[in-house]
Amino acid sequence: MKKSALDGQLAAKDDFSGYDATEKTALNEATLESLQAMAQDLLNRERAVIEAENEVLKAKKDLAEIKENELPTILEKYGLDNFSFKDKITGLWRKIEIKNGYRVSLPPKTGQNADPDWKKKHEMVMAWLTEIGKGGNIKKNFEIAAGLMSDEEITEVGNAIKAHFPDLDLAVLKFIEPMTLKKIVSTMMDAGEKVHEFINVKAFHEAKIKGSL
Repeated sequence: MKKSALDGQLAAKDDFSGYDATEKTALNEATLESLQAMAQDLLNRERAVIEAENEVLKAKKDLAEIKENELPTILEKYGLDNFSFKDKITGLWRKIEIKNGYRVSLPPKTGQNADPDWKKKHEMVMAWLTEIGKGGNIKKNFEIAAGLMSDEEITEVGNAIKAHFPDLDLAVLKFIEPMTLKKIVSTMMDAGEKVHEFINVKAFHEAKIKGSL
């Protein structure tokens, strides 16, 4: 098999003896140097993104430490639940308060931590909410597997779904707004009641700055 002129990771000053005349003409030394520079630039930018992402992770970790540990600890030591100070950047007076609450979420559908069983778990949570009398907070969407149906047919389906297309695969998706779920769960947690095992709940006790940054 004939070598490609890009073999060898675009090594500088390649031996062109194995390439045909067209490749030797197209990939001269100047072209290779240009490709090398672009390839190195790509690599450098990939590394820069990784470095920036690591810096963001470190910054978030440092923020969490002072927000959730250092400031609450010192304020509690002196019996304070808030503290005012002058912002050296804007010159404005700011106020820090200690907040308690819960972070509430359902198993994630997407992302790095996506749960492959999210749909089943969501359905179980919706059933549980209905059982405890909170079903009125559940919203419902129709999901229709319409395949390659035309826009005209879809419109017709919208007007009379089952009457005209009895074999249509029709599903009802149930969901609850995050803030609504948080309010329900927070009230139950404060009352010492148990919530469904598939609801992720994390208590927080942290310092928060009032107003915009």
